[in-house]
Amino acid sequence: MTERQAPQAGLGRRHLIGGSLAAMTATAMAAPASAAEGKPTAPARSDVTVPDGELLGYSLPLSARGTAQIVAAPPWHYVGDLVGVEFWTSPDAAEAALPAGLISDPSTAGHGYACFIDWQFSGDHQEYLDPVRSQYSEFLILLDARFDDTAVAWCPFIYVDNDAALARGWFQGFPKKMGTIRQTRAFSVASQAGPVVGAGGAFGASMSAAGHRLAEAKITLKQSGTTLPALGRPIVNLRHFPRLSAGQYANPAVHELTQSILDTPQVANVWTGSGDLSFFPAPGEELADLKIQRTGIGFRGSLSYTVTDLKILTGPDAPGN
Repeated sequence: MTERQAPQAGLGRRHLIGGSLAAMTATAMAAPASAAEGKPTAPARSDVTVPDGELLGYSLPLSARGTAQIVAAPPWHYVGDLVGVEFWTSPDAAEAALPAGLISDPSTAGHGYACFIDWQFSGDHQEYLDPVRSQYSEFLILLDARFDDTAVAWCPFIYVDNDAALARGWFQGFPKKMGTIRQTRAFSVASQAGPVVGAGGAFGASMSAAGHRLAEAKITLKQSGTTLPALGRPIVNLRHFPRLSAGQYANPAVHELTQSILDTPQVANVWTGSGDLSFFPAPGEELADLKIQRTGIGFRGSLSYTVTDLKILTGPDAPGN
């Protein structure tokens, strides 16, 4: 195994989703102005400018009124139910999935989590009242790694079923692809058609993409908990936007490690137990390269947080560069 050198930079811990979420203190942050409130102002960076009179919007497509954009400016509020399973792959497979700048965590090499999440999203204007746009499902992998001297989680694979969720993920560095994700639902009324969220409750989940099933999980709940096991480390991603210029394909316009910053994270109704997990090979996919050697705990819970910021760890926009 070839060890990769991590850059010598500190990793801040402001409003990270991890550890004991209930103990974290919220800090209010000013929300950026909506593009619909006026023409965008020029960014502070001298090498990037938005022309006067430009079309409106935070993201493409920019338009005359700024409402055609696929993603509006933050704040982005999230709430969802998560089903997950702890697993171990080989240290070599985990190492191969890491980008330059991260190294495998020697104390937990090969350790990770698979998570299936049923999300509801909103801005500050009750966008959740439009369910077809605000609801989506997600599947992601988190692998133990280290950035400098800090234990982090790296997301090599993530799938969603909503185009706006795909775009928001790319802006943050999550390598999102389109997929179909399902998990067993639970309801507040007793029924043989659904499990209890409690001891003995059994949940299933699956993910497929391009017509191929890639992952499935089953968990059985045993005892209540206080935090979701998968969220014990800050998440580090890789923002990568290539150039479409002849001779410049290997010289991306953006290539930087980022740290997710999540405001006011909360969890509720957490249960843990046993879990089974399987990955399946398919053309054009590498998830099954993380061959599962064994599984650990299964878990289910609800979580919420808000995104308004992102920390750049490497590259020209990182602090000190």
